[in-house]
Amino acid sequence: MPVVGQTWKLVLALAALFAMSGCDERSPTIDLGRVKTLVAKHEYERARSALAEFEAQTGGSPQSTRLMIASLLGLGDGFAAAVYINKLGANDISDTERKTLLAHSLIVRDRPFDAITLLTEQLPRTAWTSETYRIAVWANRAYERTEDSDVLLAEGLKAFPQSGPLLALQSRRLLDAGNVDGAAEQAERALSLDAGNFEALLVLAETALRRGDLDRSLAFYRRAVRQFPNQPLPKVNIVGILIDQQNLVQAKVELRKARADHPGFPLLQFQQARIYFLDKDFLAAQRELNAAWVSLESYVPAQILSAQVSIAMGNRDTAAAMLERARQDSRFAGEIEMLRAKHQL
Repeated sequence: MPVVGQTWKLVLALAALFAMSGCDERSPTIDLGRVKTLVAKHEYERARSALAEFEAQTGGSPQSTRLMIASLLGLGDGFAAAVYINKLGANDISDTERKTLLAHSLIVRDRPFDAITLLTEQLPRTAWTSETYRIAVWANRAYERTEDSDVLLAEGLKAFPQSGPLLALQSRRLLDAGNVDGAAEQAERALSLDAGNFEALLVLAETALRRGDLDRSLAFYRRAVRQFPNQPLPKVNIVGILIDQQNLVQAKVELRKARADHPGFPLLQFQQARIYFLDKDFLAAQRELNAAWVSLESYVPAQILSAQVSIAMGNRDTAAAMLERARQDSRFAGEIEMLRAKHQL
């Protein structure tokens, strides 16, 4: 009997072991390879949902944690990203990469100064990678330390001359300085090294726009939307170009899709107000502007549009005051003076 009793205990133990093994075989229903593809395509929301399910089933892994970090940073959730970054052990991630990712998480939490402090005080410059330089440049620009960001960018490009992301940042710097040709050249070079570089795509779209080539600009913005479906800015500019081309039918289609993806995004509300104005629905245009005014009140095109709506509704004093505010930006001086002369404001 004792032997039989021990045999039954062994059978039960084996049964439990096989049951647990069966659960392990069934539980990883999420293919991390497919999730990695989602992250590469910047489909961060879908990736995050799949990774949350994988974590619930398996407890997670270093690979799934890294994918989750990339997804959360892509979605701008720096708080959650920091939690996952700190889940990785010393054997899973280098100190340089950990601090670089933490700095990234601080920037998207609107704490660029803390990101700068983390990188400059806790990570020796000799340990910096091209990605560390990119994050440091981004943090300094966000904190409006233009000279410091330029110095770091030059230093980074000297150390990593074939870095697509750093070249894209250089193209943006050149464009901000008014060097359209130089910006386009550097952005093309950046894309040749990093075909999915968002900044380079935007710079090429903007340089085409400045050259008056609306179709080429539209093509780059559409490419950016395909590669970065979570980013609203290219969608805003696609609608804007279509309005400029007087293609209101297509502009309305694109705007409807974009607002479904990004409800409440102020610049999409601005484009909606533009369309209402062109449709002569001035009250609707005013309502749309008012709904987003906290975000748009310092945006000169919105100030000018607000003045135009006010003129159309007979509010000349309001229009004159709004145009006076808009005059602070010399880039719009010609347009403003034409409006004031036309309406004798």
